[in-house]
Amino acid sequence: MRTETKQVKIYSFADVLADENLKQKVLERQYDINVDHDWWDSIYYDAEQIGCKISGFDIGRESYCDLSFDLSAHEIAQNIINNHGEQCDTYKTAASFLEEWQPIYNTYLDESSEHYESSEYEDKLLDIEQEFCRALSEDYLYTLRREYEYLTSEEAILETLEANEYEFTDDGRDY
Repeated sequence: MRTETKQVKIYSFADVLADENLKQKVLERQYDINVDHDWWDSIYYDAEQIGCKISGFDIGRESYCDLSFDLSAHEIAQNIINNHGEQCDTYKTAASFLEEWQPIYNTYLDESSEHYESSEYEDKLLDIEQEFCRALSEDYLYTLRREYEYLTSEEAILETLEANEYEFTDDGRDY
């Protein structure tokens, strides 16, 4: 029997930053460090907080976000207005929905209106609500895509490696 001891050079994060070749090896090996788990959980949670459910998505070739409402469209829009910032895409979508939906809804419930509880106005409301759901799906798809792009960016990968004090071998593997 024979035993050999192998010496391995270990590089700190600062060493990696100082050597562009080593940095590229590390980035290639660690490209999925931030997305090798359920990275989308916080976005799903955000949707749940306003009354929606995301049951699946694909930010690649298929490009979709399956979103459904657990509350009424009006309640969801109000939740967004109350909890999302004015610069947020979902806020703008909710504000636009409410601006279009509210007058039709008011007329639909106005007993003095010729459209009181009419099927025509009911259909209009349903169409507006379906469009709102579709638009929110697009907003969340965009958010998911943006989050993935950030998490797989060089900046985010390096931040994760530095924050967790990773060390590396000369072939870019973590030690």
